[in-house]
Amino acid sequence: SRTCNYRAVVVHLGEEDQAQTGNTWSQMWDLGTMVPHESHLLTVSAGSSLTDPHAAGVQFQPPICNFSRASLGSDLERKVSITNAGDEPIVWLGARVDSTTNDQFCVVKEEGDARLTVSPGDSVEMLIRCLCRLPGTDTQLCIVEFAEFSVGLSLTVTVADPLCDSGPLQSAASSATTPRPYASFGRGARRHVAGFDSQIYDTGDVDSARVLPGVRPARGPETIRLPHRLGQHQPPPSMARLILGAGDGDGDGDDNKDDDEAEIERRLLAGWPSLAEPLSPGRCYAAKLSALLHLEELAEALSLRQYSLDLAMLEPAGPGRQYLALEVPGLAEGRPSLLFGDKVRARPNASLQQLEALNSRPADPGYEGYVHELRCSQALLKFHPHLHSALAQTLPSQSPCTFSVQFCVNRTGYRRCHHAVSLAGSSSSLPWPTLFPELDSADVKPPQACCRSLEFFNSRLNERQRCAVRRILAGRRRPRPYVVFGPPGTGKTVTLVECALQLLNRLPDSRLLVCAPSNSAADQLADRLLASGRVSAGQLVRLNAARRKDVESVTTPAVAAASVGPDRLGRAAMHRVLVATCVTTGWLHGLRLRRGHFTHALIDEAGQATEPELLLPISLASEQVVLAGDPMQLGPVVQSPWAQKFGLGESLLHRLLESSPAYARCPGRYPDDGYDPLLVTKLLQNYRSHPGLLQVYSSLFYHSELIPCVDPASGNRFLTWPSLPNPHLPLLFHGVIGEDRREGDSPSWFNPAETVLVTRYVIDLLAHWPGLADVEDGIGVVTPYRKQAEKIRAMLLATDSPDVRVASVEEFQGQERQAIVLSTVRSQPDLLAFDRQHRLGFLASPRRFNVSVSRAAGLLVVVGNPHLLAADPCWLALIRYALDNGCYVGCHFKPPP
Repeated sequence: SRTCNYRAVVVHLGEEDQAQTGNTWSQMWDLGTMVPHESHLLTVSAGSSLTDPHAAGVQFQPPICNFSRASLGSDLERKVSITNAGDEPIVWLGARVDSTTNDQFCVVKEEGDARLTVSPGDSVEMLIRCLCRLPGTDTQLCIVEFAEFSVGLSLTVTVADPLCDSGPLQSAASSATTPRPYASFGRGARRHVAGFDSQIYDTGDVDSARVLPGVRPARGPETIRLPHRLGQHQPPPSMARLILGAGDGDGDGDDNKDDDEAEIERRLLAGWPSLAEPLSPGRCYAAKLSALLHLEELAEALSLRQYSLDLAMLEPAGPGRQYLALEVPGLAEGRPSLLFGDKVRARPNASLQQLEALNSRPADPGYEGYVHELRCSQALLKFHPHLHSALAQTLPSQSPCTFSVQFCVNRTGYRRCHHAVSLAGSSSSLPWPTLFPELDSADVKPPQACCRSLEFFNSRLNERQRCAVRRILAGRRRPRPYVVFGPPGTGKTVTLVECALQLLNRLPDSRLLVCAPSNSAADQLADRLLASGRVSAGQLVRLNAARRKDVESVTTPAVAAASVGPDRLGRAAMHRVLVATCVTTGWLHGLRLRRGHFTHALIDEAGQATEPELLLPISLASEQVVLAGDPMQLGPVVQSPWAQKFGLGESLLHRLLESSPAYARCPGRYPDDGYDPLLVTKLLQNYRSHPGLLQVYSSLFYHSELIPCVDPASGNRFLTWPSLPNPHLPLLFHGVIGEDRREGDSPSWFNPAETVLVTRYVIDLLAHWPGLADVEDGIGVVTPYRKQAEKIRAMLLATDSPDVRVASVEEFQGQERQAIVLSTVRSQPDLLAFDRQHRLGFLASPRRFNVSVSRAAGLLVVVGNPHLLAADPCWLALIRYALDNGCYVGCHFKPPP
């Protein structure tokens, strides 16, 4: 046989050759799971000139050129033998790697005869070189060309970054067998469900009648006495047993899981048939929302089980050792999320002989404690003095006492929402036209103000924002809510603030309730109203929840000065402008305030609140409701899969725009933006994103209507970054096939390869723009899994990088950053079903995708597995956009046809 050794020349394809190559083979994918088949590189398709090697009589040895695991930066070579297994001679012309996205592999060839005849039974050798430039797993196609046909050889390598095996990631891997600190609740060890009355909801072994009460904080919500106390609105016992019993699995999987879920759904619909009904005026409305709230509360109780501690220590701490300190793993990450005033239950694991010896009375089986202070990983609690005294007198020689600790559901918000739901349909509280506006209605109120020669306080408003203010001020379709549809970066909060100022100025008798779902959004509203100079501190009050402490450290001095707690609720309610979160307005119902105490309710980010939450402020306003938000971004955070399925995750804003004929988009009737201008204004001028970044989510979600208006100096600042593949477009998609990992029994995932890449990109950005570390809106890292966020923070800390905000998509909603780095994490196709079930990750969630890619003002870097992400139409559109514009780097990928 004749052998030809390949040694020196790397083949680069010209544009014409690349165009031809694109039609020579096809990738075949199982679109259901996006699992690449090993044979997909060799599949014959219509119009393809790529032939099956077996049919052509060609054999490769090895059949797949696998470089196995290699280190980043290494240079490897593999010989591949090509044998003519047919009956006729074949003419070998050469080989090339079919990739336009990277040069990880190349064919090495020495000068000589370009045509080589291979007789039957003879073999030739070619040398494949792997440069190991890109971390993660990479699979590409080597096209071996013969005179009459071409065949394909699969090339694969897994390149490991040295940082993946060191520092935080190495310690994480080594601790994979560490026992989980949280209790496991199996079917054989059912426990008391914290936060519920034991006579109804107790599923186990705690007699709460013998639980000693703890000491509440002096300014806790339970210490405030109001004229009207809300009802308890406990979940029905049968629903509690059904939902909480279903959560008592052992976590090892259940072959009958689908049958169990079908049975749960059947029983839910049998007991509460309103769940299956669409929201509509009448008794069904309150019945359905009440059932949804019960499901959500039970889901929170079920979620808290995983954080229960079996062998917890309670040690005296704080000034004068007045508290008992509880170490809570994951407290800094909000797992569990504890707030000032929250309640926990502790039960001694033994007979507490040392306590019995020190006290004349026997030890009680359980104690309630209240959170008085929170530290990084500790909660400082106050229990019954009996427990404090006993632990303080325990001798060092005695064995320490351990406790089983359960975290309790804070029911205050649920009770407020139930109260608001119960008001629905009452003409004196919540008339149906406000909740279910009809297309043509005779109960429209007359205009409330004249808008002629209107002078705007903010002279920089664009024409659409001005039109929205005029229409809201006129209020020609009241009591129907007015919707300000504000896509990302279009200035809906600015518009809402101008509306508030105009209402105060033009309507002397107006009293405004200005709300948002989150404290940060409410603080922003209060700050902008005060900064306008048109609202004095004596007119505006910022009402905070009793559990919100240290307001001065989290907001501006002006807002802090105008802030009060519910202990001054009566005085706060007398202000002309009251700013609060939607749930905090529930305090006002405790004063027996009725509809009409406020004339207008203006709610920002209305798409992020559940309908029961929005009913709290809406039920207090008599004249007009204004909802500002974006139905195409993330809706309310709902824990219960059943509550999500039956509609609690659909906000009032989304319901109106998607289901109400009066608010439906009708371009033929309303050619401006498709909506009735007397009910909806859609803002189109985007002041946030570079035009190239704006194009993706504008075409996917906003009918390509968004108009880029970003300042060029701000939008183009990252075009000089050397790492950009295209110096004219601040987008970089780095394809990487990494590895999904978990630590021990932790439910959260992380990807070491993506962690390292994200860290390197952040370090590179800070090296070119050090000032990004000093501004709040500098760099943001977005990832869907808490463990990935934790690993990225640890890696940044280990590399001495400045503090950069790393958080979930939900935490970034409503915010923007000059540069956003996304880590999608997932690399294993078989885990996608788990993500869909638990509503995790970026796939199968268009709204989550929209929020994640629209946070960036000047630069978007995405790190992820394109083969998995391409299963989602939104992600596939982004990847195609990156490929078409030369913004893709990383593992080889060709989108499906």
